[in-house]
Amino acid sequence: MGLLANPAAALAFIGHAVTGDEPDPALTKTAQAWTPQAQVYAHVCVDTLDDPEALARLENIGPMLIEQIARITRGSRIRLTPAVHIGGAGVTADSYEIPQAIRDHVLLREGHDVFPWSSIQSRHLDFDHIIPCLNGALGQTTPANLAPLSRRAHRVKTHAGWHLDQVYPGGYLWRTGAGQIIIVNPTGTHRPPMRQ
Repeated sequence: MGLLANPAAALAFIGHAVTGDEPDPALTKTAQAWTPQAQVYAHVCVDTLDDPEALARLENIGPMLIEQIARITRGSRIRLTPAVHIGGAGVTADSYEIPQAIRDHVLLREGHDVFPWSSIQSRHLDFDHIIPCLNGALGQTTPANLAPLSRRAHRVKTHAGWHLDQVYPGGYLWRTGAGQIIIVNPTGTHRPPMRQ
């Protein structure tokens, strides 16, 4: 895919494959200059980076082996973004506006709208302050107080009597206007276990 996206790189590759000679340095330099840069978000455990059989999740694509990702991106310039600590301790801002570092943190933690049974990807959503912002309050914009919500879900939360709490990073507890409790976490939407 990387070669197909870059005609100069494809020509250099074809020339090398046909003649067996080393590619022309001028063509190689042109290929590098014209190689598009891509931003790829691959969620993978740091302990498995050396294992080609390890599984990673690519945003907008799904699960793939690390070996497959390496093969697909060969010949491309990839921008590697360092992973963020999902707990988010100490990452705060004193304003209503959300700095990019905090936005990235929440986007990497939450792949989708945190409204029950929603499947809308979070990169296309607004962020909601779970506890509403107060003018002049310090440290209120933090990953622990932010959740990606669609406009419709935000209206339900604001005007239909629904209440949202983030009980742990990535784990949300919703209380509907009728008093039902719904849990949303990385594994999906769940009703709480019945008490006996």
